[in-house]
Amino acid sequence: MYEDCNDKNNCILTFSNLMSFEWDTLYYYSTANTTMDIQKDLGDKSIEPTEFECRVFFLNKGKIIYEQTWPVIPSEPIEGVVFSTSLKKLKMSRVDTKVKVIKRGNVFFLEKI
Repeated sequence: MYEDCNDKNNCILTFSNLMSFEWDTLYYYSTANTTMDIQKDLGDKSIEPTEFECRVFFLNKGKIIYEQTWPVIPSEPIEGVVFSTSLKKLKMSRVDTKVKVIKRGNVFFLEKI
């Protein structure tokens, strides 16, 4: 999905156009959230506990249909996808999922527009 932004300093992606499954809400959680915070927000007690991981959940009608996690190891260089936000959690509806992608080295920074 981010390959389209490889040769560009800034590009815009819309998650609603990229995901091949039905969903209505996206949640992003930084490492500042506990598993209990996430379980309370999403109403799902089966969410696996993790430490030092950022997480993204796609929901459809309140049910989790896709989850992605990636570790954040303070002693390691940052790689992969980073949601660039001062919020410890971010909620976006399907109609409001445009992000600006800024690629720096091996990192794709996503900033909600």
